[in-house]
Amino acid sequence: MRLRTYRKNEDFPFLASWLEEEEIHALWSGGIFSYPLKKEEFEKYFEEKEGDARYVLTDGDGCPVGFCAYSLNETDNSGFAKFIVVDGKARGKGYGAAMLKLLLKQAFEINGVDCVRLNVFARNEAARRCYRKAGFEETGRASGTLEFHGEVWDKFVMEAGRKKE
Repeated sequence: MRLRTYRKNEDFPFLASWLEEEEIHALWSGGIFSYPLKKEEFEKYFEEKEGDARYVLTDGDGCPVGFCAYSLNETDNSGFAKFIVVDGKARGKGYGAAMLKLLLKQAFEINGVDCVRLNVFARNEAARRCYRKAGFEETGRASGTLEFHGEVWDKFVMEAGRKKE
């Protein structure tokens, strides 16, 4: 497996295909992007987010199986992982945890951050298990952060800290 830089023309079709179900799209985007995902809207968002990096996890054959974005906050020396998704056909096989472990390695060893945070909806138990497996712990909860088809979703903040030597 390899975590590489996102290539918009090559990788967007994979990403969009992983988000074809409206609920998966909502869990992934938190309402930031309209459904279905549009390339122009997605690219514009990242053009306006200076410093955000996008990554794709590839399998042993070089085929994309996951996506995540990452931002560095120099003010508090932390990182933030977001827009984490794995191809539906690859879920449950350890790709998500592997992707996050590679991201954490980069964040701690290259960026030198003290911690990396992410948000996850409380109803997304599979993602929460994946994030725990990658080394994240729940550190907070916010109520009523997104309404989806009449349901109101809470979210957890999860954090992974640099291992003390």
